[in-house]
Amino acid sequence: EIHGLAEHVLVTWNGIVDPKPSDTIHIIAHPHNLTVEVRSITGCHTWPLGKGQVNITLPNFRHDYQLEYHGSASRAISAIVEVHDYPIHGHLALTSKPSEIRLSWVSRSLGRPVVKFGLNPGNYTHRLEARTISYTRADFSKCPGISATEQRHGLAMRTFLPPGYIHTVLITGLEEMQTYYYVYGSEEPMSFATEASFQSAPTQNATNSDVKLLIVSDWGSGMCEKHHQDMPRCGSGSSPPVACQTFSGVLTRGCKEDPNTNVGPLLSVPPAHVTTNRLLKEMKEAGQHVPTILSVAGDLSYARGKPALWDAFLAMVSPIARQTPWMVAIGNHDYRLLSGGECGVPFTRHFHMPWQSYTRPYYSLDFGPVHLVYFSTEHPFTPGSTQWRWMASDLAAVNRTAQPWVIVSGHKPMYSSGKQTAMTVASSKMMRHYLQELFQKHEVDLGVWGHVHNYERTCRISHFNCSDPH
Repeated sequence: EIHGLAEHVLVTWNGIVDPKPSDTIHIIAHPHNLTVEVRSITGCHTWPLGKGQVNITLPNFRHDYQLEYHGSASRAISAIVEVHDYPIHGHLALTSKPSEIRLSWVSRSLGRPVVKFGLNPGNYTHRLEARTISYTRADFSKCPGISATEQRHGLAMRTFLPPGYIHTVLITGLEEMQTYYYVYGSEEPMSFATEASFQSAPTQNATNSDVKLLIVSDWGSGMCEKHHQDMPRCGSGSSPPVACQTFSGVLTRGCKEDPNTNVGPLLSVPPAHVTTNRLLKEMKEAGQHVPTILSVAGDLSYARGKPALWDAFLAMVSPIARQTPWMVAIGNHDYRLLSGGECGVPFTRHFHMPWQSYTRPYYSLDFGPVHLVYFSTEHPFTPGSTQWRWMASDLAAVNRTAQPWVIVSGHKPMYSSGKQTAMTVASSKMMRHYLQELFQKHEVDLGVWGHVHNYERTCRISHFNCSDPH
């Protein structure tokens, strides 16, 4: 049985006839009969003898599990591993008002979802009931602006696992830059996550306030695009020695050296987890003294129609997102079906940003002295389009006395020297043609982009020329 966020399970097999190095252990979502993870047996040195054991961590992803041994001449199946309901995937987001914050989480059953919070640990003076949504497979076929051919392609490649119940609470009336402590879950049946805390935002007139933005893009879940195929090590309590992750479609395995730190080999740490650990380190150094948000410039989970990868991503980032609000821009792998995206369905249901609607995933907000604009490179942005008119109006209305900094964030870049597809080159050219003058007119200070998996930065640039070489 699994209580809480995860349990370690010792899986043992023996009596396997004619074992092969291609034999695998499948982790199945029950009763949906959907394989959510596959493990190779070859990391266990006794596999040629037809026996072995491996310690597997089974996360609480809202469904029961069954494990199957798949061999060329043998097949075995375990008893059902029961998963008890528990609130998972908690994360925070800001709204357009600094006195508000939004909390979201997921559960297996509806229950009676609430959040309790207050200014002191364990002393919750306020209680709010949550609003609950979900989505079905049919929602993936409602994709405005995407051709019928692309929709058929996207649906054909997609598996579906019920997402459970997605709860969201809008917390209002927060005092400026105060630490709040909270718990969330269900009162009936009783099941609450452990206590977490967050710091409320500075006021919109806090021109001299220090704030911190942690910026990341093209994150991933740390699991393989097809399946997670760690090579398990024999024995109880051991951890997998080899990790794998799909990054830009390339399956990478083995130990990774981190050239930017002195911590030595990063054994069994996929790049997505390296990023997560570094962000946690940055947050710890900032402490509760500097208001902080996490800004993600699109392509969050790389689920590409594989729902278990959304669960893996949300579980991975929850330690960050439960204490630091994060704001997201939509990327092609979150939206475009030909990129393995999902019409933005999981993206817009899980992440409640201050946008106007699911079909208009662009928005802005003030965070202390900074005005942040998040727009979609996956939706029309040419003059006359709904998004262009909104962005022009928003930038014209910025109070540069209160918000002297303006930062625009989208997924596909306006400028990049990296290798790009023809579609990305065309998108970048369109942005330079239709948006660059708009951004210059309103003196946008910084553009933050993702998509091309290289880090680079430019001077203050206009039409490929530096207007300020320093």
